Amino acid sequence: RIDHIAGYVDGLDMWRRFEAQGITGVIRGDQGFGWKGRSSESSTRVSLGCGLCSDFKNLANVIEQFGFAPQELPLELQKAGSESDDGWRDRIHHSYRLPTVLAALSDLKYSYVEVINPLLSKRVLDVVRSLPGGLRTDKYLFKRLVAEVGPDLGFSNQKANSSAPDIFRDPGFVKLLRMEMESEYAQRLLGDEFIKRIRDGIKSETRGRSGYRQYTSKMGKRIIPGFMKSVVRDRFAKPEIDNNVLAFRVFTIVRMHKMLTADAGRLGVSRNV
Repeated sequence: RIDHIAGYVDGLDMWRRFEAQGITGVIRGDQGFGWKGRSSESSTRVSLGCGLCSDFKNLANVIEQFGFAPQELPLELQKAGSESDDGWRDRIHHSYRLPTVLAALSDLKYSYVEVINPLLSKRVLDVVRSLPGGLRTDKYLFKRLVAEVGPDLGFSNQKANSSAPDIFRDPGFVKLLRMEMESEYAQRLLGDEFIKRIRDGIKSETRGRSGYRQYTSKMGKRIIPGFMKSVVRDRFAKPEIDNNVLAFRVFTIVRMHKMLTADAGRLGVSRNV
């Protein structure tokens, strides 16, 4: 049990209460109507959650530096020679992000309720895939339709959840990460030097930015078009993965390796770390 982050995990308490009240199912609004416009293959991969180490400034040389296996997209996700940029982008959205990232969000709730996603039905997605890329980018056509037939309400442009870097700087969570990174198992699995780099990058809770700086940052993000921000990242400043987020991913790899190795042992399969 990860008791140190119980406060965040308690977000699932809502679903437990639903079950206790006799609520047996929910309707989610997951959809595949289109994805954000991006200026390069690299920024497209990152925005869809399948970025490679080479796409990030602080991981650009990690494969060569620590002797890890070469990294590339699976062949079925790579861009075809005649494929348009927006066609490839939305194909990754449908064939990777929907069945992995969004499916995982639903999977968290399956212990308590049934979940249906009517907007991901085959008939709906077939229509979406028949549209020109320009009508899918940034969900352009969908937003126009909603604005015409729906109530006079603005579209949400902010996330409701706390950011991952903020959550992963919680002192209890940091303690948990450090304990795993200092374990002999982690060092044997991924190498002393790599684990030391990850461990040294972990930061505890720090004072947040001033209200004025947070306000100006948010306003800047709203004013600058998404495509322009993508161009700036591609040409001048590659994105960086927060060190605590990176440590959590390594933590997950180590814990999963332990679990799968233990399961294999119970089945009589022997494998050394």
